[in-house]
Amino acid sequence: MKLMNRRKSIKIIFLIILCMFSLIGCQTNSAVVEDDQEHIDHKQDEISEEVLEVNIITEKEIEDVYKRRCDAMVNRDIETLDSLMSDDIVLTHITGATQTKWEWLECIRDESMRYYDIEVVNYSIDVTGESAFMEHTARLDARIFGSRGVWTLSGSSYYEKIDGQLIWMGSSRPESQ
Repeated sequence: MKLMNRRKSIKIIFLIILCMFSLIGCQTNSAVVEDDQEHIDHKQDEISEEVLEVNIITEKEIEDVYKRRCDAMVNRDIETLDSLMSDDIVLTHITGATQTKWEWLECIRDESMRYYDIEVVNYSIDVTGESAFMEHTARLDARIFGSRGVWTLSGSSYYEKIDGQLIWMGSSRPESQ
């Protein structure tokens, strides 16, 4: 009987020890999982901050892209203009006529619209995170469909930063803004 009780006691002690190791192992694994989750959360925060930094617009960037746009118009640099514009942009001229991006670029390419000089008179910029709105007045020396002149024109440009690049989306803000 004593031997049987002793065996039972050993079995019980063995089971208790086994359970303790299992519980300790679970707690260790749980701590590892929590550490891994904290590391993942931290990395996600870093990535989110980097994406935000890439897509945040500054006034200086808007000034630079507007200058690049004006220079490209004067230099008939179709490639630069294409890269600065949304494919869906529709331009409205002072006559009220509208043109798609591709129609306007073709007019610059074939010189039916020829810009000789663009002098920025004044502008204001309103930046809102990943988008910006610019109101501008410029003096254009141009030949438009055969008529040469110098015109002082006011306009506006709406920009969005997409994948780190400023894109001219149109002349007005989306209605949601």
